[in-house]
Amino acid sequence: MDKVKIITDSTCDLDEEIVLENDIEVVPLNICFGNEFFLDKIQINLKQMFERIKSSSFFPKTTQVNPQKFINIYKEYLNNGFKIISMHISSNMSGTYNSALIAKDYFNNDDDIQVVDTHNVTGGLGLLVLEAAKNIKNGFGFADTLDKVKNLIPRVKNIIILDTFENLIRGGRLNKAIGLIGNILDIKPIIEMEDGTPVLKDKARGIKKAKKYLMDFIDNIHPDKILDLMLMDSLNSELKNFAKEKLIERGIKFIESTIGCTVGAHAGERACGVFYIEN
Repeated sequence: MDKVKIITDSTCDLDEEIVLENDIEVVPLNICFGNEFFLDKIQINLKQMFERIKSSSFFPKTTQVNPQKFINIYKEYLNNGFKIISMHISSNMSGTYNSALIAKDYFNNDDDIQVVDTHNVTGGLGLLVLEAAKNIKNGFGFADTLDKVKNLIPRVKNIIILDTFENLIRGGRLNKAIGLIGNILDIKPIIEMEDGTPVLKDKARGIKKAKKYLMDFIDNIHPDKILDLMLMDSLNSELKNFAKEKLIERGIKFIESTIGCTVGAHAGERACGVFYIEN
């Protein structure tokens, strides 16, 4: 039987308990305030990052994993007889996937390392990684697990609702004039991942309309036609509590988790996301 290790990065936003239970290796991205660098979720958490944003003149930048970090980790597992499935944040959002490819090439394109661009981030990436880890625990081999993961990627469905445009503006992801109007009118951006890129799908004016978006999204979920569902937020989200109630009412099982610093730097506080994989 193959010995297979699932490796991912910190944008999977899986809770530590799930990571440990499923023997997943998580490689952290970097959070940068000026010349200070912190490892996502290891040296800084979401609450600490938001507190620092409020008190600092710097807005955090996020940087990809260095290829050497992947080389060191891959070498350790290869030397111990493992084959590796390395699953990462969409290449449209970060250079982390390319860093993993560079590390793979260091081993002369070793077939025992397969690097996967999941075209997802946060809960979407987390669910794909979790499915891969479950397959390994259930005795599936290297090739079968890799094939299943690739087949599941286009079946990830999601909605992400932000509280404001503020962090998108400060992070340089949105035109300042558009964001200013949005904040004045209390508009909540509705984001979806499409082909590996976060897309502004719509704008909800006020919390009530944001809740309606969430309710409509959840009402279209068929509990018997999904593998797993993950409910995410970035600290004290009223929307998360609302979504949680609706999921429970509909009898839909779900995993709760918190958005990490890498995604949270752009999403801001009080964001909420629902991710699931169609069966």
